[in-house]
Amino acid sequence: MLLFDDSGRGLQCLEGYLRYHADRYFSPELHGLEKLEVYHFSTSDKGISDAAKRCAFMFTPQGRREFVPQKARYQPDSLVAGLHPSAGCPMHADGEAFRRFVKTFGLNATDEANEIAALTGIRARGLSDPGQLEKVSVHRAGFRSLYERRQACLERNDIVMYRALGQASMNMAERILRTEYKVREHVSPIQGKGLKPASEPLAGKKTINRRKKANGTPKRRI
Repeated sequence: MLLFDDSGRGLQCLEGYLRYHADRYFSPELHGLEKLEVYHFSTSDKGISDAAKRCAFMFTPQGRREFVPQKARYQPDSLVAGLHPSAGCPMHADGEAFRRFVKTFGLNATDEANEIAALTGIRARGLSDPGQLEKVSVHRAGFRSLYERRQACLERNDIVMYRALGQASMNMAERILRTEYKVREHVSPIQGKGLKPASEPLAGKKTINRRKKANGTPKRRI
């Protein structure tokens, strides 16, 4: 877990921390990360308050306040025991989870992240919708050729080749993700285990980040 105070500087650092995850969402740096949660709470513990006030030391001193992982000062997750997160998102390496993450926290996605997100959709379901082509920019020409050939097979009722070209588009997306972008391993969401409703935020604001639970489930709490 990481702590941030509710000062202007603390909130700026929190935004920088979330932006760090958005910019590197598909990177192997975040391999194994399954969920990120934000908690708001107040405390009279001076040690915790002082730790939260020092959050800026985990960031570059100038510019956009870039998060530096090597400077992270982690705290025990017992600080939020019994509390519900005010916000949280699954962090699986797929486009749907990525879009939910940036929407939840009001972040801007880079062109590369959007390209990767679109490719993960093709990898999972194949290329069957022209709208998918509009979301791919760098690799659009190659996928357009596959899409047009696949549609021609559908028109002449060549189901065998139609399916083969669908698999080819999935294989192409997988190859691009693995070789060009080196995307972290995809972890399928656990069915039936959604986020619990968040309770109302308590007075004041602290932010806590956790890398891994004691039982080994990767998660970050902020």
